[in-house]
Amino acid sequence: MYPSLAQERRFVLRLYEYWMTLRGDREMPAHRDVDFAAMGEDADYCVMLTIADDHGTVVLSSIGRQLRPDGWRDVTGGLLADCPAGEALATIGQHLKQTLERRAPVSHGGHFTVRGTEVLGRAILVPLSDDGVTITHVLAGANFKDAIDDDAAAAQKAVGL
Repeated sequence: MYPSLAQERRFVLRLYEYWMTLRGDREMPAHRDVDFAAMGEDADYCVMLTIADDHGTVVLSSIGRQLRPDGWRDVTGGLLADCPAGEALATIGQHLKQTLERRAPVSHGGHFTVRGTEVLGRAILVPLSDDGVTITHVLAGANFKDAIDDDAAAAQKAVGL
């Protein structure tokens, strides 16, 4: 069962708790265990990555509408490497190797862009395995807010407003 906003307000922790629930006593859950419908609106901020081969080919299996770069209507089957630099998807891709090496969830935060707007956000990547050994997919999610709002608030605080 996916945690509700009432149970956990932080998106990254909701996704982590969901992964832990799906995992049970296994090292990691299978990608078929993930139920985007159960995730509600949080699914709009998630992407399912398929690790296609040992050469670094990563296919976008499913992508939430909030992470889709401008002009990308249907990205199913598209390559992560084709994502525009700086976009949320590309930033997620920068942390993929760490997730694969650790075989564990990896969370990170910072500035990136979503459809050309600079945002401040947090993301989490959780590994999935269809055979219980090899990581075959990674579920990633990112939430964010406009960085301008955050920077303006910090500036106002600095001048005592």
